[in-house]
Amino acid sequence: MKRILLICILFFIAEVKAQENASETPVILTKIAEGDQATFEGITLKFTKVLSDSRCPKDVNCIRAGEAIIAVEIYEGSKKVSEKTIQFEGNWMIQTSEVLFENDQVQIIGKSLTPYPTSKTKIEGRDYYLVFTVIKKKE
Repeated sequence: MKRILLICILFFIAEVKAQENASETPVILTKIAEGDQATFEGITLKFTKVLSDSRCPKDVNCIRAGEAIIAVEIYEGSKKVSEKTIQFEGNWMIQTSEVLFENDQVQIIGKSLTPYPTSKTKIEGRDYYLVFTVIKKKE
């Protein structure tokens, strides 16, 4: 019993020291509407458009879950460096984690497309939002 207690104490001390040595990485969770853009550390992410949205509404039982596909553009300064399409699963409980851009300063990860459809609402273009995180890397 004393060995187990000693092992637990040593593990706890090691965990506390590891947390003390780890510096916090700033993470920004944000969203932009279709057609809008956001700039972080000189990188601009533009949510160009929703190409398709066949996700099964939350309040309906579907045979197929469907998916939503969107287009984004990435700029460094005024230069376009990438065009991407992102596919979001049709299950509203599954969250995507697709790296949209990464350099020495930031990593941008696409997370979800909101709102999630219901059978009672029709989603128009400007009502869509791309939810993403920006992780600022250590300097």
